[in-house]
Amino acid sequence: MMAVAFLAGLTGCSRPEPEQAKTVLVVAARPAEDPAGVAIGVVRSASLHAVAAQNGGRVEKLLVDVGAHVRAGQVLAMFDSRAENLKLASATADAARLSAVAEERRHNFKRMDALMRASAISQSAFDAAKADARSTEKAAASARDLAALAKRDLDLTAVRSPIDGVVAARPVRLSDTVAPGTVMFEVDGQGPREVVTSAPAAAVALLQPGMSLRLRMNGSEGRGVVTEIGERVSANSSRDIRVRIASGDFAPGSVVEIVLAPDRTKAAGALVPASAVIAPAGTAKAVFIVTADGRLKRVPVSLKAIGSAGALVDGAVRPGDRVVAAGASFLTDGMAVKPVLTAR
Repeated sequence: MMAVAFLAGLTGCSRPEPEQAKTVLVVAARPAEDPAGVAIGVVRSASLHAVAAQNGGRVEKLLVDVGAHVRAGQVLAMFDSRAENLKLASATADAARLSAVAEERRHNFKRMDALMRASAISQSAFDAAKADARSTEKAAASARDLAALAKRDLDLTAVRSPIDGVVAARPVRLSDTVAPGTVMFEVDGQGPREVVTSAPAAAVALLQPGMSLRLRMNGSEGRGVVTEIGERVSANSSRDIRVRIASGDFAPGSVVEIVLAPDRTKAAGALVPASAVIAPAGTAKAVFIVTADGRLKRVPVSLKAIGSAGALVDGAVRPGDRVVAAGASFLTDGMAVKPVLTAR
């Protein structure tokens, strides 16, 4: 009897402990929608020309304002030109005086040349007249060059548009004193429009050159085409993108929203938290869903897009499925869990 009781005790000790359900946070998978969010950018012309002051000076006249239509060569602004006018007048007078002297020395040399041929003057007198004619001609040519430079400086007191277009910006004010090289106007050549901005690197990674994106502004929409994607990831995990506007009434200077994914509103699949998607080394991407009997089921998925709203996945995940929101990397298929629904 004691032996039987002992064996019965051993049998009782070997009985397995009941499985403890692990508490997990879950969310309900949502219907597929565009998860990538938007990037904000300012529309600009791809043919925008900066008009800079070449010599600088004090702005005396501003002849156009933002929005004005201008022609190539049209004067946009004038600098105070009193000093340039005085320099040109002085240089012009010097050039005229020295040219007259040079002309007189040329006539004198011709006379001395004739006398030399008639043996009426000495070689030294002839050589002196020749040297005098040459030196005065060089001085006259130098004076004419200085007069041309003075005229150029006077011409540069008028700031002109290099192209036909519309004035997009005018950062200077009347009476400002600007340094050489200062941008005074930006003229839009009315060519293709574009938006250059930055966006989260995770969203940009899903874009490709040539991809068509939606553009939005104050209720109106248009289309844009990705033309360039920056390679460098900034300190705030963003990358630059350039989008050419294909359609839509977006004038230069307009602030637009760029939807950072192709249209997927009616796509198959479901939207889940980005943290729900796991991809251990050497395995396919997957999520864990909680079955009706409270156990985990590992479901392979393909990642279609990711953004601020979550991850768009395609696979055997349906809207309403309870998906593990976080910590899925530490879970195993078939594990008993106690799901806690979160609004995350």
